[in-house]
Amino acid sequence: MKANPYIFWAIDAKSDKVLWYYNFSSYEQNLGGLDDSSSAYSDGTVVTSYTIHINNESMVECLVAFNADNGKIIWALKKGVGPIPPHLESPSPVIFNGIVFHDSPVGILYAVNLSSDKVMWEHKTGFTTSNVDIIKGKYVVIQNETGCLFVFTLSGLVKLIKTPVMSGPVNLLVTLNSLFLVGVNGIIDVIPIDSII
Repeated sequence: MKANPYIFWAIDAKSDKVLWYYNFSSYEQNLGGLDDSSSAYSDGTVVTSYTIHINNESMVECLVAFNADNGKIIWALKKGVGPIPPHLESPSPVIFNGIVFHDSPVGILYAVNLSSDKVMWEHKTGFTTSNVDIIKGKYVVIQNETGCLFVFTLSGLVKLIKTPVMSGPVNLLVTLNSLFLVGVNGIIDVIPIDSII
């Protein structure tokens, strides 16, 4: 088989056999490609994202959910048109309590019902390159490239914290008591969990 940046593969980890695949280029034109991020899995559903280029300056971010057993699309969500960011990296989707959290390169964090494509809420975050993290089973955090740390409950925004850390393509590190932020500007910050929730 030849490599193809527009094919999403499901491969059996034990036998290395292809279980199913989906060729996005058969159904979409002007693909930017599958995002360079991991997919997420929960309850028989696998979720990934991809981009469609409108022109040299604009794109659409899409989120798609597959039945993990047979590769049939359960739902697909086009998440709006936005500018192509300078470093097109889409954070991996995160699934928690039946909610898919995905921050698109166009700078909007979406909370989507896993079993449907119903958007439960959305919030403008600006460009991010790390996926969300879950704290204490009820808080969702993500940081944008300017250092703003967004803290949400499962139902929406709780607070915004400005930090001196310019985030890069790394995830936040959550421990029992602390949140570690590592920046491309050489700054590392540690925030006590209790101070942000």
